[in-house]
Amino acid sequence: MDDALQEPRVYELDLDRLETDRTSPWTAFARSESAVPERLRRLARVGGEASALVELARREDAFVLAVGDAVRRGVPTASRATVVARSPLSGLVADGQVGSDVARRLASVADVVVLVGRARANVLVLGVDGVKLVEIPELARREPRDAHAFVEARLGPCATLSIGRAGERGVRIANLAACSSGSGAAALAHYVGRGGLGAAFGAHGLKLVAVAAPAIETAVDPELVRWLLGSPRLAARATGGTFELSESYAARGDLFARGGTLALDRDAARAFGREIEAHAKAQHGCRGCPTPCGLVLEGARGEKRSVRFSAGHALGLNLGLERGEDALRLLAACDAAGLDAKELGSALALVARAREAGLVADGPRFGELDGFLELVARTADVRGTGELLGRGSAAVAERFGFEARVARGQTVRREQSRASLLGQCVAARGPEPMRTFPFLATDASSRVRLERLIAPLALPLGAEDPESSVGKGRLVWWHENLSAALDATGFCAFSAGALLVDGTVTLDELASAILPSAWRTDRREPLGWTLLELGARVVELVRALERRFGAPDDVDRPAFARDELQRPGMLDEYLALRSSESAATALERASRPRWGVASRPVEDALGPAVAVRGVGGASDAPSQARSGASTVARGRGVVSVVSGGTLAASYGRERELALDLPCDVAHVLAALEATTPAGAPLFAGGLPIPAVFRAGRRLEPNSSVADGDRLDLVLAISGG
Repeated sequence: MDDALQEPRVYELDLDRLETDRTSPWTAFARSESAVPERLRRLARVGGEASALVELARREDAFVLAVGDAVRRGVPTASRATVVARSPLSGLVADGQVGSDVARRLASVADVVVLVGRARANVLVLGVDGVKLVEIPELARREPRDAHAFVEARLGPCATLSIGRAGERGVRIANLAACSSGSGAAALAHYVGRGGLGAAFGAHGLKLVAVAAPAIETAVDPELVRWLLGSPRLAARATGGTFELSESYAARGDLFARGGTLALDRDAARAFGREIEAHAKAQHGCRGCPTPCGLVLEGARGEKRSVRFSAGHALGLNLGLERGEDALRLLAACDAAGLDAKELGSALALVARAREAGLVADGPRFGELDGFLELVARTADVRGTGELLGRGSAAVAERFGFEARVARGQTVRREQSRASLLGQCVAARGPEPMRTFPFLATDASSRVRLERLIAPLALPLGAEDPESSVGKGRLVWWHENLSAALDATGFCAFSAGALLVDGTVTLDELASAILPSAWRTDRREPLGWTLLELGARVVELVRALERRFGAPDDVDRPAFARDELQRPGMLDEYLALRSSESAATALERASRPRWGVASRPVEDALGPAVAVRGVGGASDAPSQARSGASTVARGRGVVSVVSGGTLAASYGRERELALDLPCDVAHVLAALEATTPAGAPLFAGGLPIPAVFRAGRRLEPNSSVADGDRLDLVLAISGG
């Protein structure tokens, strides 16, 4: 298997030695495989994030840009580039995935580009013939989109990765922006950079990298495209551009405003969504993606930008800004300065809390847009309070005596799901949506769906309950492995998550589409296991780098969540699996026998499963009315069904159904589907597609429904 793996094209550019205005051939920078320790060579041959992390292990002062095998092969919706460096914010590992044309253009000339040293000029050009440094003084302090337009006008068609003035000043929460060719001054940007990747990039003396090589074309893969176009969740994302998450979080009781202190209901979420949708002008996505997930919004001044829910919420409702226009103005200022919206939004909320508590005499209160705009400018220019804000929310919380909701130096989103909490706290790559949120535990519509997804891992009774600690360690372990493997290949995590949660594909089918061909040669185990094995090795390398970089012994136990993490089935279970020799070994130790693999029961590997009540309590037992052994008097009643996004287009925002009650959830969904035969399907493979919530709690298909119940239907994939 090892012999068949192809060595990626890795180039190490010592910026100290590059001369300005002189093109040097790629061959002058080729890094020999012999420079990689033998124990890391198999992982180094994967490309993408796996190779990037190996390079960081070799040179911890490096900034690494890489693309995965699926990107190089032009796999549909595989268009993400990896950026990796040591985090200026935490001192640990910082990595990210970014869309646009950068990945597809880079893939035509290189798989991994390692930057070391400090450049004599501020622009690095990566072209077909080689690399060149160019000094363009006019780029100083320009926002990334303007910088892209200026460079493209001078150099011709290209994709760029650049920083704003915050990255130029070394602000620890500075981010990066990727812009594509052909959009001019109004170029839409994709932002990346949790952990201060913008500052890490700027430390090498660069303002911008221009990738001037032509982009590889999207490969023809009719089956994968059919899967993608047939996914209900990807259709919802393409329509809502991640803002379907607003109603999704509200339905499950996880939408919070004012720094996480105020819970919002679905009506409030819908109102904010309408504010955003009023500015929507178009959709956009990564190159080669048939289901674009970004919305192009237009502000009052005519400016256009792509906005995702996590950034819009962090600088909107999180700061008490209820008008979509206000959130867009603040986000525009943040993007122009080159600051991480999520980290800055958390820090700004702490300042507003301090003002309301009387801890400071000035500064904005919640809802005061002008005050927040001023603090964004101060942060980018490292002036006054901005110096504190630029060190992240942990520093701000310490300054005012608040409890810091941070892990590995980054803000942790407040969620009731214990799997989400654990995932954010233990993820070695930082608390970033999709890479750390166990979406399977949150978005799957039923226990049966979840069991099918994680098989052959056993699912203890109660593990499907988001508020129970049971089984959360294995769910987080599984998901973190999957996310790391996806990032190594370059395939879109949103697309993969939607396909799996919908039941459109199995893990083995997904792996067959995205795994490098050489990783399919060992057929002793299913391809899904191989995909998880790849991800496990990536995570193991990151955790090893953490130890080298001086991570404290309690890095997995941030103070704010320590008690929760110590519950049985949480951190103990996760660490037991993570300490296994490999993902395959862990699966064998923690799974039911399958595919002829003799494995010990879960009780031997992780301790006995704890029997707890199902979601919703005793009333969630299978409906007696459906079983034919009814002991409950039935009568005519009314159930309200609330939908959003693509489901609302078929069934309306709220529909009242007259039914014989009590009945179960599946019966309600079937009755709703019958009202609109041509509407969006609500079942796939005999299981519901949307997740169903009642008063913030997820229900099972056999959960009992009574007269007067109000059910929330959620068709979303977390993260974004």
